[in-house]
Amino acid sequence: TNSGTLKVETRMPTTIPFRYSPIERTSSSDPLLASKLAKGEPLVVTDCMVSKALANKWTVDYLSEHMEDDFLFNVFHSQNNIFQYWDEDKNKGQYQFTPPTSKSNMRFKEFVASIREKNSNDTGQT
Repeated sequence: TNSGTLKVETRMPTTIPFRYSPIERTSSSDPLLASKLAKGEPLVVTDCMVSKALANKWTVDYLSEHMEDDFLFNVFHSQNNIFQYWDEDKNKGQYQFTPPTSKSNMRFKEFVASIREKNSNDTGQT
């Protein structure tokens, strides 16, 4: 059986070939937290006690068992295991762009099964 852990590639390019903005970090006690979250932009929330309490409980196996099957997630696929963020809806200038990854929708259980299959193929296990 699987232990509930997933192998994730962490290789990064030595240089980032595009412009980027740093992601804002804020404390969970920040009085402006709700308004920052409402913007819908990336935000790192630090010292959040909820995440510490649930980190050990929310394993891959636990989430697979309890996640609703009718909810689909955006899943990005990469040929080289390097993922660059892109969103066609935010290309307001209609620039010519070849996405570095492809996107599909999957249920959480399907996503976990695909990662486990890839990991077993990479290690030669069945």
